[in-house]
Amino acid sequence: MTATEKVVLDSWPVVEAANGSRHAISEIGSLISEQTPVMSAVNYAEVYSAVLIVQGVLEARDTIGLLRQVVELELPDYERIMQAAHLKSFYYLALGDGFAAATALHHGAELWTGDAELLFDGTPWRVRDLRSNDGASPPVTRKEKAGKIGRRARAYGRPANEPDISLADLMGFLDGSLGVVDRHQR
Repeated sequence: MTATEKVVLDSWPVVEAANGSRHAISEIGSLISEQTPVMSAVNYAEVYSAVLIVQGVLEARDTIGLLRQVVELELPDYERIMQAAHLKSFYYLALGDGFAAATALHHGAELWTGDAELLFDGTPWRVRDLRSNDGASPPVTRKEKAGKIGRRARAYGRPANEPDISLADLMGFLDGSLGVVDRHQR
């Protein structure tokens, strides 16, 4: 990472830090000492929700209050919302993970996470794996066991009448700048 390169912070390391992970605290601390990371408002809400469930409302409010001071909070626009939805369905992600990946792609930034759903080969986003490097293997998730990470949600592929469409063309179609006639000609 260079000083001018942006970093997108996923909710995963922040929740780990809030739960007392020294490794996550150290990684986030080194990041914010160098720059202000970007975080999607959706991932910010995930932090609040996860801390609220485990530690209660006061700790959740304190955590997001501190977080708000050290990140550039970004509200997703229409394009980012649709890109997150596309990534969710194509890579079998949770919706919040789709927003983290879409935000990283938008900024051409490295995504800092430890979430196994975002850490697999063949993704268009760049990641930094923040899982503890204490020599122990990271825990295996349900989706990893089932072999569903990184695969399309539709096991049978695209319907026969669905054209192969790029993300840029999809966005154009959804916002109306790519007309129905144009779409069928592709």
